[in-house]
Amino acid sequence: MKTDEILFLEQKYQNLLWTIFNSEEFYKDLESMEKRMQIDYEIADNYFNSNISNILFERISKFHVYKSNMLNIISPYHSPISSDIAFETEDAIIFIDQKTFDMVDNRIDKPYILFNINQITFDNINVFSGSAEYEDGSLFGDFPGVYFPNNLTAATKNGMFENKPILTYIIGLHIYPGKPDSSYYKIVNQDFEDRELYLACLPHYKTAEKDFLNNVVTKFKFYDWVDKESEYRRYPNHLPLENPGANFKKFRWLIDNGDGTYSPGKYYYYDDSRNSPLDESSKTVWGKVKSGNNNLFALISGSTPRIRKTLFSENEKEKWRLETNYF
Repeated sequence: MKTDEILFLEQKYQNLLWTIFNSEEFYKDLESMEKRMQIDYEIADNYFNSNISNILFERISKFHVYKSNMLNIISPYHSPISSDIAFETEDAIIFIDQKTFDMVDNRIDKPYILFNINQITFDNINVFSGSAEYEDGSLFGDFPGVYFPNNLTAATKNGMFENKPILTYIIGLHIYPGKPDSSYYKIVNQDFEDRELYLACLPHYKTAEKDFLNNVVTKFKFYDWVDKESEYRRYPNHLPLENPGANFKKFRWLIDNGDGTYSPGKYYYYDDSRNSPLDESSKTVWGKVKSGNNNLFALISGSTPRIRKTLFSENEKEKWRLETNYF
């Protein structure tokens, strides 16, 4: 399938899904969720070890998606490598994932779209490539970046499944938690200044390559390190070190804020004497990443990726990828 045909389908389902999620019926269910959580949040928070808001938001989202007659769903998508909602239509495979954002504890995530590796098809370039500096402030211009793996399989090569493109959508909701009093819980209440519902269409394998040069991910919240017994066996050439080698150079990567400014990350060590555990085009990054443990651990890859919303909202050609309702 041609890239322009995939782009057409991305836009088609963005419009259909936003019609569902931006409807009066969906809004009323968010109101009901807000009222119920004000009553039940205190109990739920004490007895469940999961994101209570996300459970309810996922339930609402699934209800409205599956009851809609606009999507012409013909089958569920039968693979665990997918989003919470995954189904097949006459012309595409649709992944939809729901995210709730606690605007007290996780306010730092407000400018970003969050997703997991199993929910996307694009093959991102190494993140922070050429965007780093040494400890003395000089530019580390040839830093090869942090590896981000691609989860495509033989059955989903190039983001296609049985000649249909796999399209990814993220529906996000801001909440104000019911702490210390459950009556404080807010979603659509006008006293909640950060109220927001958004729908983002993440680029397909082919549109990411053509329109973004595979440079989509902004940063990571967490990273995977060689810090467990199972990983020691898998990566025997990257066992923990007590001290940096003589060739190690201290550096930090620089995170693009999207407005011409960059935020520095933490300091790590760059080891040009051995390849990265997963990416043979890169060398190894070492870091002190365990509390109370001064050993250096080798970086495997980035995880829990983030995309800054302005990548879409401030690009006239791509702004359709992010729809927002501030209630």
